[in-house]
Amino acid sequence: MQPTGLKDNQPRENKRQKVHPQPVEDSANQNPEAGEALICKIFTNISSLKSAYIQLQAAHTPYDPDKIQASDKVDSRLAAEIQEQLSLLKTYENKDSEILQFEQMIKEASQKRAKLEKNLKLRGLSTKESEGSGDENDFYSVDLTPELFTSAIETAFKAIHNFSKPLINMMKAAGWDLDAAANSIESNVVYAKRAHQ
Repeated sequence: MQPTGLKDNQPRENKRQKVHPQPVEDSANQNPEAGEALICKIFTNISSLKSAYIQLQAAHTPYDPDKIQASDKVDSRLAAEIQEQLSLLKTYENKDSEILQFEQMIKEASQKRAKLEKNLKLRGLSTKESEGSGDENDFYSVDLTPELFTSAIETAFKAIHNFSKPLINMMKAAGWDLDAAANSIESNVVYAKRAHQ
């Protein structure tokens, strides 16, 4: 909206040229009707400017404390959500680095397992066969000795005991008759100790 005042229709020759106000008294003294017309136009321009300012304020959101508080709450909530999401992002980045470390550990463990499996396969071969294979991957041949046999028996005994102990406890808790269960497998066995049953 343009103010309805006097317009200078002459183009300015120099943009840096300053505009100096002309004294109003001289024109008012010469022609009283022109002075009154000028004052009327000034008041009209001020009214137009005031009207334009009111329209500008109306075009924007008027000052409303409730709306400002609601907007502030929304902004605070959004800021908290953003902070929470940044925290989650950091957590995910940490988890990603942990996952990469675990994947590296799994890869190393798989390589060690493959070496152990190969070592176990080589144990099944005789010493002469393993020496003749030409594999030198830090695998050593194991001689079949009585100590190795005793160690294998002890390991098997511990594994069987670790399996059967919880199984027997669960059978007792379920109310099974352990003597009847043992006799159903092999009825004519004589045990040296009751615990062997």
